[in-house]
Amino acid sequence: MPNSSEFCRGGPLLARCVVLWLDLLGYERTTREAHDKGESQQEFIKIYRSLENVRKEIESVWYPGKDKKYESFADQINSPFRLKAFSDNIFMGWPIGDTAGKSTLSRALRTASIFQLDMAMDGIFCRGAITIGDAYIDEITVFGMALITAVEAEKHCAHDPRIILCDSAVKVTEQVHMEPSLARYIRTDTDNRCFVNYLEVMMSSEHELAPTDEQLCKHRDAVSNKLKEFHKIPKILSKYQWVARYHNSFCDKHSKQFSELCKIPDHPVN
Repeated sequence: MPNSSEFCRGGPLLARCVVLWLDLLGYERTTREAHDKGESQQEFIKIYRSLENVRKEIESVWYPGKDKKYESFADQINSPFRLKAFSDNIFMGWPIGDTAGKSTLSRALRTASIFQLDMAMDGIFCRGAITIGDAYIDEITVFGMALITAVEAEKHCAHDPRIILCDSAVKVTEQVHMEPSLARYIRTDTDNRCFVNYLEVMMSSEHELAPTDEQLCKHRDAVSNKLKEFHKIPKILSKYQWVARYHNSFCDKHSKQFSELCKIPDHPVN
């Protein structure tokens, strides 16, 4: 990304970035319902707290400790990502510091997983897309072909509450050796689209504690609540049936780490 002197000399410069675009599902519907019930303030506080909590968790990954030093996004080395939100849309961008983009994509996938899991446990499910391409991002502005590609993919290709990988991101995974840090966060769906395996973020790494049932059961309950809420609306119900199948397949894969009670009843994996 350009520094201030470069901006003054020649205007904004595009740089290669990993870009994530997210849509919070059901935002318009719940906002309208809350307004009609006179509960807009409560609904606003709920969404705001969820976003604030997940923002703090994401930032703590990059800026550990109490004294966080926030660097300018213009510095590719010291500033790993930028997050922006407007209405029900969330944008995140990471400038690519490595040649292949592998390490940057790995960090983006982990961050996306944390965001998606934490929001889901609060009952807010996300749909989105990750791409790699040219973008310009500063404190005010976000633009570039990478943003357009991610927005279009989320709108036309993601369909279910999943974050898909666009062709440019998939290409990076094909060009480099799929190390565990990258491969663990990617799954291929029945339509052959790669998507973010966000539940995997619960699994322990070398220096983390072993996983427990608590988070997975919170996710189970959040999905079950959506299945009950929309059981008479097939178009919406199908989206949460997809999440239920994904949840149960994750439980089956890690059956040694989690109890059978973590699964969602009556929603077996097809």
